[in-house]
Amino acid sequence: MASRIKTLADAIVSAITAFPSLPDGVQVMHVGNVEHLVNDLPTDVTATIAVIISEIEDESLRGEVADAVTLGVVTIANLASTGMIHVDPWYELTDKLRDHFRSSTSLKTVDVGNSLSACRNKVETPVPCDADILNEDEVFISVTTLRYTISIGNR
Repeated sequence: MASRIKTLADAIVSAITAFPSLPDGVQVMHVGNVEHLVNDLPTDVTATIAVIISEIEDESLRGEVADAVTLGVVTIANLASTGMIHVDPWYELTDKLRDHFRSSTSLKTVDVGNSLSACRNKVETPVPCDADILNEDEVFISVTTLRYTISIGNR
């Protein structure tokens, strides 16, 4: 079970890492939680994009066994350390990534091994950063969620 989910998360990390509009100095990683990234964001890194598995639900129906997997893609930029106190580039990156997740055919269905695929159902940004509360001492944080269904087999 965990290997399918980890494979899916790693595929999302690879897709973000290869994204042509990714600014220089942005690190992309699969993490267990993002709290330490907010508290300990390295000063030599422009930003971190963290992929976190936020929820796994049983989506089994009468004749099929399936999991619904929700992944969070969290963009964290330390505005003070990057010298980029304007948040517009980070909003634009959030929008571009969300559009990429929705339009990329390679992310619509992801091979997760053992002849199984994860099919994307939903892409949304439930936590856009609030620019009104930012100043040069704060971080920009936005979250985009991706929801995939992995059909495991028949009952």
